[in-house]
Amino acid sequence: MNKFSLNVFICISLFSDYLIAYPTQDASKEDTYIGQQFVISKNFSSGRNISSKGQVFYFIASDAYRTMQARKFQDWSFAEVDTRNIYRVLKNDSVRIVGTKFSGNILEVQLLSGSDKGKNYFAIKDEIEKNFLSLEIDETT
Repeated sequence: MNKFSLNVFICISLFSDYLIAYPTQDASKEDTYIGQQFVISKNFSSGRNISSKGQVFYFIASDAYRTMQARKFQDWSFAEVDTRNIYRVLKNDSVRIVGTKFSGNILEVQLLSGSDKGKNYFAIKDEIEKNFLSLEIDETT
């Protein structure tokens, strides 16, 4: 076996071990948020206009993922999101987690209040943990 073939074989072997091990990490943790309800407590938008700052939800899961990656690596070249494809979260907006994407880093949320009640959007999990409070649901009634 020549040197090039040996290097390729080693790279493929190492990379395939990573691919096999990666999906099994914390698979049960991804579902822990599903069904929980949250209400925004800080960093909410003051209005729906384009120039307001604050928490947003995304219409497209990949937009949320690219924004999360850009924040993590400080590389904003691929994180452009059309402002028409975001929902600005207002004070007292509440949501229910209905699913996860991208290994649990992006949460699919359903709005429980406001004019867009019932619509689904995507949010970055870290932002939900930082800016929202969990609502305790009384299951006895």
